[in-house]
Amino acid sequence: MMMVSGAEKKAERPKKPSRREVRQRAILEAANALFLEKGYGATNLTDIVKVSGGSLATLYELFGGKAGLFRAMIEKECAEFFEFLESEIPSGLPPEETLRAFATRFVEEAFADEGGSLMRLIAAEAVQFPEIGVDFYNAGPAAAQHMIAEFLRKDFWSGVLSIDDPDEAAATLVAMLFHHYQMRQICGLPLNLTRAAIDRHVDRVIAAFMKVYRTAEKFPSA
Repeated sequence: MMMVSGAEKKAERPKKPSRREVRQRAILEAANALFLEKGYGATNLTDIVKVSGGSLATLYELFGGKAGLFRAMIEKECAEFFEFLESEIPSGLPPEETLRAFATRFVEEAFADEGGSLMRLIAAEAVQFPEIGVDFYNAGPAAAQHMIAEFLRKDFWSGVLSIDDPDEAAATLVAMLFHHYQMRQICGLPLNLTRAAIDRHVDRVIAAFMKVYRTAEKFPSA
């Protein structure tokens, strides 16, 4: 039996978060709940501190103010979303099946209930507070397009797809995946995201994408 030393056991233990990290997490969780409940404009930093504990001075030290706090919240939510997606990308499948599996998880997670609330918040308040729209776009849709573009640049697409501009192709794929549900989501209408509905939607999108970008077959000249 292999013995594990005390030092190794200590190294395996998860690092205990610092007091600063605990406070930061509490403020972000309180901000997330209040922004989604009351809206960005109607949320007062004092209310966030009352829910999270601590002080306004700590909030300003950590986030610089309301805009910085909202930006940090968006970045945290989007980072967790993309980290999850990357961990869910299967290995060993043909490229098209890998793309289909990724697109399926993308739709499932992007249109979860909390994501819908955040999308409605952005749509409602970005005109009055344009900075929150910019922050959300950069951390969300733009990051998603970048992730997919990097995926489309991988060597295993050679001979399968003919893509001159992976960034443009990624933007096209994201638009096709989103358009079917996004307006209903913003308007607060039910999405009816059943397993069968998601599969049909993703199948249609991937088929259309492959039709546009698939490498043309080469036939021998007569």
